[in-house]
Amino acid sequence: MSRPPTIAVVNSKGGVGKTTTAVAFAELLADEGPAELVDLDPQGSATRYHAAAARAGTPMAAELVAIDAPRTTARVIDTAPGYPELIRQAIAAADLVVVPTTPRTDDLARTAVTVAEALATGTPALALLTFTTRGY
Repeated sequence: MSRPPTIAVVNSKGGVGKTTTAVAFAELLADEGPAELVDLDPQGSATRYHAAAARAGTPMAAELVAIDAPRTTARVIDTAPGYPELIRQAIAAADLVVVPTTPRTDDLARTAVTVAEALATGTPALALLTFTTRGY
């Protein structure tokens, strides 16, 4: 049996939908079996999502865990911009790196750098286009 995947959701640019993407991926994985969500963002955005869902009576299926918790299930790692060491830690732990980005030129430029950093480690990476509403 193969090891469950770890997906790191990273971008050195803020405001591109990293936490929303990480939470959505964690819940999608949890639909298929046990899944974990790691919040490496010092602002604790994914932790707040997790707590808000529980308070609303609709707890997330993915368990919130620390990065150093023993891993036995699929795992999604949320990261923050502006913390290169945390981003590198997430990339090193990942089997796949997903880089959310908006279609704006400055965001795409930062995305290319982040994808290249992941690929340089040998970790597969892809960009995920977010916020694609007309007029953005």
